[in-house]
Amino acid sequence: MNGGSSHGFVHLHVRSGFSFGFGVARPEELVEAAARVRMSSLALTDRDGLYGIPRFLEAAGKVGILPIVGAEVSTAGGHVVLLAESMQGYRSLCRLITAYRISSEDRRRPACPLGEILDHTEGLICLTGAVPFGLIPNLVLDRHREEASGVLRRLREAFGDRLYVELTDDETATGRRSSRKVAAFAREAGVPVVAAGDVAYLLPADHRLHEVLVAAANLTALPGPGYRPTDRLHLRSGREMRRLFKDCPDALANAAALAERCSGTVELSGDIHMPAAILLEGKTAGRTLLEL
Repeated sequence: MNGGSSHGFVHLHVRSGFSFGFGVARPEELVEAAARVRMSSLALTDRDGLYGIPRFLEAAGKVGILPIVGAEVSTAGGHVVLLAESMQGYRSLCRLITAYRISSEDRRRPACPLGEILDHTEGLICLTGAVPFGLIPNLVLDRHREEASGVLRRLREAFGDRLYVELTDDETATGRRSSRKVAAFAREAGVPVVAAGDVAYLLPADHRLHEVLVAAANLTALPGPGYRPTDRLHLRSGREMRRLFKDCPDALANAAALAERCSGTVELSGDIHMPAAILLEGKTAGRTLLEL
């Protein structure tokens, strides 16, 4: 079931309160807000987890929003956004997140090795992360262009035409200069760009709560690491996003095309599938669980 409108804007990078220490809004609130501004689709891309997806899918179904399922995957050098274009993509994403969360030494701040991402590409579309903290933007803005080119080349070899350089606009002078640098790098490399909103909360007034969550997660006072001097990480309307990216029509067109490609592709049955346990001889699952 594909959908989405080529005439409107669809947010492809959205965090809910399930992005602990970052996102503010509940999945249901995000869906309702998207419906109010007449968006046909909406992505949920929480950080390093798919915990909010069942509630997101249920809420989207109630208001007629076509859901796009994805996740923001953290690496040591910044994040990428992975979107499922099929049920196989959802399975790839589940396996990827499970693999790196289990193996990560820091469970509170898991970091996915780039190689793991490259091994789990089937059915997934890759966005290179928001400006300035995405994997590729971080390297470009820190003047590690050679390393950025190498990472981008590896991603392109793995994802092919399913790789996009993400552009965001936090409406600050610094943010816009940074986004222009990332866009220029993408065009030099021949990788298409896509417009995204980098959503962390519903309304501009929510940015204070967002800042407190980020500070608490980093165990720092404000301002601290991850602090953004902007209140523009809210769920902006399609009209606002088209205005912000009016000079980058290909980024808007690619956002619409990806929404069309990914909307409604993941449907969960609601059935519970319990994992099979490896049991010692003579032990039942119930007895083993009781003894844990």
